[in-house]
Amino acid sequence: MTENITYLSSNGQNISYGTGTVTRIYAATIKGVVTLDRQLRGKPWVESARTLEDLHIGALLFDPGSRKLFAGCHHDGGLWVSDDGGKGDWRKLENGIKRSHIYSLASRIVKGRATIFAGTAPAALYRSDDLGESWVEVSALRDVPGSEEWTFIPPPHHPHVKSVVLHPTDPNTYFVLIEQGALLKTTDDGDSFREIDAYAAPEDRQWKEVHRLLIHPTDPDLMYLATGEGLYRTRNGGTTFDNVHHRGLRMGYPEFLFLDPSDHKTVLMAGSHLNPTEWFKDGIADSTILRSIDQGESWT
Repeated sequence: MTENITYLSSNGQNISYGTGTVTRIYAATIKGVVTLDRQLRGKPWVESARTLEDLHIGALLFDPGSRKLFAGCHHDGGLWVSDDGGKGDWRKLENGIKRSHIYSLASRIVKGRATIFAGTAPAALYRSDDLGESWVEVSALRDVPGSEEWTFIPPPHHPHVKSVVLHPTDPNTYFVLIEQGALLKTTDDGDSFREIDAYAAPEDRQWKEVHRLLIHPTDPDLMYLATGEGLYRTRNGGTTFDNVHHRGLRMGYPEFLFLDPSDHKTVLMAGSHLNPTEWFKDGIADSTILRSIDQGESWT
């Protein structure tokens, strides 16, 4: 691939492709997929295209093998695919997906074959092994004990699959984050799930509100979990957790997590000082980005 492109969305896989400075961005917005271009590093970004502009895009996923770009839409907008990577027309994918609020997208590639996962609201998980042409529900997700208690604070109070996180070395293992209700793990490729809940406490105001899970690529027992109560870290695969950045500190409501690809001790975290209930009072989220160079022990 000669192009240097980044794909940005709140609940997709935020990945850059290429070997040089990024000169094109595909960004998910409340008014479609926006294409931004620049000629060189340091030059301004210019909007060069906008597609699906009547839809609220929550997740983008690019498949490098087929060069297809998938877009998951909020508010019953459904799932769409651009067969040429977002440059041309889009078509809607509906074969097997019974829920049209597509909240999150993820993919894994095993022996050159891609499996795509789509998380929805109300909370359900679908998978496709043919690049989105057909889908089947991972029904074991809805059989998890306690799933009837999953919820979401804003009306209509439907829980959703916030994100799907693939294990870096075991293709049969992945995690599903339910907002609001559970951090789930499967080790048999979705045939069954178990809940990981050692991070949660009865006094939590944002009970089991899980946002993001970040797994160390070479030490998968080391994971970071962003929640409505702050940031948690486990060094034993989720048996125990430490609350390494909590409410009352600069970022009490973390949303996004990234590892520095050149230094895996460096963690980047983005979010807000307070939870969304406070944002609506004055229209200010008071958001920021923090960095830790010591695996979450300290932040600047």
